Amino acid sequence: MTGRGAAVVFVLGTAWVQHWSALPPRPLAWGCLLLAGLWSLGCWCRAACLQRRDRAGCHRRRLWQVAGLWGAAWGLAIGLAHLQALDRMAQSLPASEQDQVFRVALRVVSLPDADAGQVRFEAEVLDSRPAGLPGRIQVVWYAPGYRSVERGAPEGGGATDRDGQAGAESSLPEVVPGQVWSMALNMRSPYGSRNPHGFDYEGWMFQKAIRAVGTVRGTPVMQDSHVVPSWSIRVQQVRHAVRAGMQHHLAGSRYGAVLVALALGDQAGVSAQDWATFNRSGITHLVSISGLHVTMVAALGGGLALYLWKRLSWRGVPLAARCPAQIPAACCALWVAWLYCLLAGWGVPAQRTFFMLAVVAVCALLQLPLSLSRVLALAAVIVLLFDPWAVLAQGFWLSFGAVGVLMLASQGRWLSRDAAQVSQRTLHSGRDASGEVPGTEADRAWQEYVELFSPPAIAVSRAERWNVACRHVARQQVSSLWQGTRLQLAISMALVPVLAAMFQQVPLLSPLANALAIPLVSFLVTPLALIGAALGMLPAWGQGMAAHALDLGQAIFVALMLWIDWLSSFETGLLDTAAAPWWLTLLGVMGAIILLLPAGVFGKLCGVTLLMPALFWRPETMTPGSWSLTALDVGQGSAIVVATARHALLFDTGLPYGPGSDAGERVVYPYLRASGITGLDVLVVSHADSDHSGGLPGLLRHVPVRYGFASFDLAAQRLPADAGLPSHRLPCRAGMHWELDGVRFRFLHPQGTDALPIRSGNAQSCVLQVEGQYHRALLTGDIGVQEERLLVETEGQQLRSEVVLAGHHGARTSSGNLFVRATAARHVIAQSGRFNRFGHPHPDVEQRWQQAGARFWRTDLEGAVMVRSDATGLAVQAERQRRRRYWQGSMP
Repeated sequence: MTGRGAAVVFVLGTAWVQHWSALPPRPLAWGCLLLAGLWSLGCWCRAACLQRRDRAGCHRRRLWQVAGLWGAAWGLAIGLAHLQALDRMAQSLPASEQDQVFRVALRVVSLPDADAGQVRFEAEVLDSRPAGLPGRIQVVWYAPGYRSVERGAPEGGGATDRDGQAGAESSLPEVVPGQVWSMALNMRSPYGSRNPHGFDYEGWMFQKAIRAVGTVRGTPVMQDSHVVPSWSIRVQQVRHAVRAGMQHHLAGSRYGAVLVALALGDQAGVSAQDWATFNRSGITHLVSISGLHVTMVAALGGGLALYLWKRLSWRGVPLAARCPAQIPAACCALWVAWLYCLLAGWGVPAQRTFFMLAVVAVCALLQLPLSLSRVLALAAVIVLLFDPWAVLAQGFWLSFGAVGVLMLASQGRWLSRDAAQVSQRTLHSGRDASGEVPGTEADRAWQEYVELFSPPAIAVSRAERWNVACRHVARQQVSSLWQGTRLQLAISMALVPVLAAMFQQVPLLSPLANALAIPLVSFLVTPLALIGAALGMLPAWGQGMAAHALDLGQAIFVALMLWIDWLSSFETGLLDTAAAPWWLTLLGVMGAIILLLPAGVFGKLCGVTLLMPALFWRPETMTPGSWSLTALDVGQGSAIVVATARHALLFDTGLPYGPGSDAGERVVYPYLRASGITGLDVLVVSHADSDHSGGLPGLLRHVPVRYGFASFDLAAQRLPADAGLPSHRLPCRAGMHWELDGVRFRFLHPQGTDALPIRSGNAQSCVLQVEGQYHRALLTGDIGVQEERLLVETEGQQLRSEVVLAGHHGARTSSGNLFVRATAARHVIAQSGRFNRFGHPHPDVEQRWQQAGARFWRTDLEGAVMVRSDATGLAVQAERQRRRRYWQGSMP
């Protein structure tokens, strides 16, 4: 366990660096490497001294050796990850160049991601004016007339969101890897929303080495490039050609994008609706390049090389006589696996599989004994040596964890005794004196299968022998399917606490879905997709065969989805879990491992006892009179969650991000789920503007609501058929109030009279005051200075609140001097999107609140803002402060 323990230490050390809030200077990184070397040298010298004193050996010498190896692994991991992080941070866009236009000459280096109105791709910067751009950037190119949603959505990437109005005519030219363009780009650092338990878009972009995002301005010009493309660009050109050929044959098919994802790892075309179905059924891991796919392709290549090498000769001498066939077979399998991993995009699962195959091949050629656990550990170290940011990807932990579970399950009770005996059986097992094969029925079937192709001792018809062989093959296939189902059940059970911690959802029907999906997708759909992709590259005579292969794969997947859709329709098939603390997740993993071990009844009960808290944990409840408020980072929109001891309220729902995507589904619902909130007691939509009501469809599709208040008719909203309206719908009017767990909620506006002219929806925004036992909060919607003046006149001292939401996202038309003095706020929150075109919040507004003594919080710079009011006081913190990472250093 010394080497495997060192590998674990190396992985943990690399992961620790990625959680730093800032990077120390470079000399400290070199010092860490030096200390690691000195520590290792000192420990091994101490071990050598102990060995000279005691030739028989002792435990102390072993402990010193382990300490030296593990200490070296820890220091090496920290030092290398630190140095690589410093080099990548040096590629950041300078703060003074944010939101500036650059004239850039660039080369396309990735597969373009295009839809009806825009195209995105990664590019290598060849020249820029002014200088100073990072070497690798992402480019977003919109067609004329394309309107995107407001900046700053969760996956906006610092330019705009991926989804927008797709109704514009796409007049963009085809973008192909290797092309050289001259463009005017508006450059910004990658930016994404930061919410508790939410997706870290900036970390994802940092992992991909993209340190700037540019939006095209004007009309780009394609240039002639006489430079020979690099190997990586040629790979991307091949991927582009293969994808184009597959899309040509799959045009208009329901799941054509899935076949493209299985062949190339390009998941951009898979719809959000399909992803939701895959997540609910637990087959998301199949709609991607997995280790099984890479291994299958490598086995085909190695098997073909083995077959040909044994039968070919050179100058009359068989090739097998010149070199053992296993050597070229292993090399060919590794070469084929490497090519396929490149074609698939070189993701973490592909890397893990390739490096595992490489280690196995090298050890086999050198005849070095190496267990599967050591191969897995060594592959993890190699992956992190090349890419220390792989630990940020959930796929890294899921991929290596799944393989580890397979290793554990195959040695425990999940593997039947018959299967274990079959795996250990030798080819030449004989019969006993009575003529029977000793052992199980599977042993006897194997012997009959071998004797089919051997000279029979007695006269047996060939038809009878073929009958025996067919029965044996059928029995073996059924046994393999059953063992595969058992192993899938083991993986599903072991990864339950991990899935709960990462996604706050556990698909309970995953074993049933995967029992059918794994063999169909792995052994039928994926090979057909690969065959169709390969034949599509051939001349005209291969196009028809490619179309038939892809159509057959599409038909099989459509049939499979009938079963998957039916399973996904069960509401109880998906278990929503709150985000448990890390120590509970660790205990859950230990419990799942115990369940997989050949333990007795007592051990199984211990495993269940350790596993259950991670699934059914709920955050600590507050005392009556206390409340918490979370102003979510939804971009240029508003969404605030207020929670009491046993109830929850949502004020506004955020903005729409595009067709079928909004803040309610992508931000609000995941936050509620991670917080253990399964339903809303009250929903308040301040007014009908899309930045406040745009998240209604996605929210109501997933979250039941008891009472709904709005300044407009909620039923008049365009909602999907599967979105349920609140059970009770009422207009918000000044004076309406209710109490939950000792916390009083009261509407202060609109007045419900003709005192105010209805100039716009902003003027009629619902204004809600939250009054607990210790503090108050005021949620203002988009009211302006005139409405604020009316509130001051009608409420007087009752308007005083410790926490205030800045009206209209901090616009200059709100937060007047009279209102600022009347509220006497200690904390003011402005919900706005980074780089929004309105300039919210206005500098004058921010300065006005600060001069009044308030701390001014901005969700565009600080992420979600969390407030908690209880007997201990008023605690306020921002997500970017609470979970700060070093790659945010370029943000102001």
